[in-house]
Amino acid sequence: MEKKLTKEQIEKIKREQVKKYGAEFISYVNSYESAAIFIVRDVVKSINTGGKWIDILEDTDAEKNKAGRWNFKKIAVEIFPRKIQPDYKIYPENASEEMKLRIDIDNKYLTWKTAHEDVANRRRAGFSGEKFEVQTKLVNKNRGKFKEEPRKEIWNTYINQWIPLEYRTPHCDENKIREVGIKKIPLEPDWEYYILAIKRL
Repeated sequence: MEKKLTKEQIEKIKREQVKKYGAEFISYVNSYESAAIFIVRDVVKSINTGGKWIDILEDTDAEKNKAGRWNFKKIAVEIFPRKIQPDYKIYPENASEEMKLRIDIDNKYLTWKTAHEDVANRRRAGFSGEKFEVQTKLVNKNRGKFKEEPRKEIWNTYINQWIPLEYRTPHCDENKIREVGIKKIPLEPDWEYYILAIKRL
């Protein structure tokens, strides 16, 4: 059975794959544009984006929160029908998790490259797409939520007293561990974009 990739391995592969496509694509992946397209394509239900390109307009208002997530007050978009279709790669039979990840990033690049080319062609031809403004809010669904774990102490023979288990040293007696209560640990953030309003521009 194939070992699952660790979070660190996934991030390393992503950096390698993105880097090979150059500075402009790296900038796109790290920018608010990528996150904004995800929201309009995958979270907003009332704008038909199937088989279309989503172009993020300059008056989109975005900033990163303390956790490094993009937070938007508004996303301004123009929707274009696709005239050029990317020639996507497909997974070979029995593809490893790493190979699938690399192919996914290759296909993301193909989407980005084709979309820029297709939209630029349409603009040069004088075509204007449908324009919308999406007002959204980034919410941590786990804010104020905790999990409970036993709080433990271990006997330190060097100083002859109980100390918190997480501060154990080689002088601690592993046979002398006791529970002394409950500690509350904040849950990892669970981020979700809520759609507040949509209007046609």
